[in-house]
Amino acid sequence: MQVPAAFQYERATSLEQAIELLGRYGPEARVVAGGHSLLPMMKLRLAQPEALIDINGLAELASIRVDGHDLAVGAMVRHAELLSSPVVGEHFPILRDAERVIADPLVRNRGTVGGSLCQADPSEDLSAAFSALRATLVTQGPDGRRTLAIREFFLGPYETALNEAELLVEIRVPIRSHASAYRKVERRVGDWAVVAAGAVLEISGGLITEAGIGLTAVGAPRFVAEGAENFLRGGRPDEERFEEAARIAAGSAGRRPTSAARSTTSGTWPESSPRGRCAPPPHAPGGRRRDMRITVTVNGEQHTRDVEPRLLLVHFLRDELRLTGTHWGCDTSNCGVCTVWLDGTPVKSCTVLAVMADGHEVRTVEGLAHGAELDPVQQGFIACHGLQCGFCTPGMMMTARWLLDHDADPSEEDIREAVSGQMCRCTGYENIVRSIRWAAEHGGARGTADAGTEPAPGREEVRA
Repeated sequence: MQVPAAFQYERATSLEQAIELLGRYGPEARVVAGGHSLLPMMKLRLAQPEALIDINGLAELASIRVDGHDLAVGAMVRHAELLSSPVVGEHFPILRDAERVIADPLVRNRGTVGGSLCQADPSEDLSAAFSALRATLVTQGPDGRRTLAIREFFLGPYETALNEAELLVEIRVPIRSHASAYRKVERRVGDWAVVAAGAVLEISGGLITEAGIGLTAVGAPRFVAEGAENFLRGGRPDEERFEEAARIAAGSAGRRPTSAARSTTSGTWPESSPRGRCAPPPHAPGGRRRDMRITVTVNGEQHTRDVEPRLLLVHFLRDELRLTGTHWGCDTSNCGVCTVWLDGTPVKSCTVLAVMADGHEVRTVEGLAHGAELDPVQQGFIACHGLQCGFCTPGMMMTARWLLDHDADPSEEDIREAVSGQMCRCTGYENIVRSIRWAAEHGGARGTADAGTEPAPGREEVRA
């Protein structure tokens, strides 16, 4: 079993407090939100922070809004929220295209936009997309706020321009008439890109007046192909010019595309020293950190325990509460067998700390049945032989239940997309898809209200 080394846990309740805590703990502190990069690194001892500062409660960083002529995206906006935003889809197709191929639906439910950018991973998707859009980043630290162009933010692989005790708070993109798209080559859903490219073109009078080209996974400096952009600017938007721009872009790449490892994406920032480097500290002092008392509502029942901050939610459920229906598999946020609901949203419980669930509601597979009556999803997995070895089944059923609560008649494509973040080691996806379709056809839309757990309300988009 892999668990992080001991650390001090702090939960920030305001942006100012988060900055103060970063200053207090210094470069040995890390900020956590989604945690899909940091927590696996901590379990592997690739990162051993002295302190972890949880900023999931900073609602002021979680809005998507139109502010004058700009789209303003808070750093705490989840990937799933950016993907589903009508405003983003209307004005910036490139962001919608990029979000569709980031990790998998479960990771997108938890991972944040700001975390992805501050990770500065050279194979990250949003970094290329926002760079093509020439976004502006707003940061805040002890000395107040500052703005910088995103192309000045990335200093190198895993290296940003964030200063000590400074946080990314907002991403701003000017709303202009343009055409844009993003395409990614990957081995399977959730992988890092083998290569990916995004393009933004502004055209007026039959000529390209501005061009943005973002590249990822090929070593392009600051995620862009400036030579190709310069070549396109002022020319006609025809196939011949596009082909030449592609040759120039390929020549500007720092390395050839390579096969990609499975992605965990990022939900943390800043993973940086005072100079913005994202390398973890070389070591953290040993010793047990103080236990914390938490109260978590699981399947409608409150449970209070004293736990170490490093205890993962999956182990809290299995070892403290003896709810062993939630399985534990890969330790790296890949396989999804540990899926539960946190405040009505499916998440991978191996990538959530138990202390992060304090004051929140969790629903596990044990909470699916309605008294003595099995949920239609459970019945469907029995009727259509979706159980198979049973290892991935609890997580699959939790995702299926959530899907049917939000779409009573999903297509096969919708079902496959929903479970794409979960690995069936028997490779028996056909039976799983049939099981979920059976549930949809046999009263599958029931379930959430009966269990006393309402889906978490979506954050509203506002216009300023």
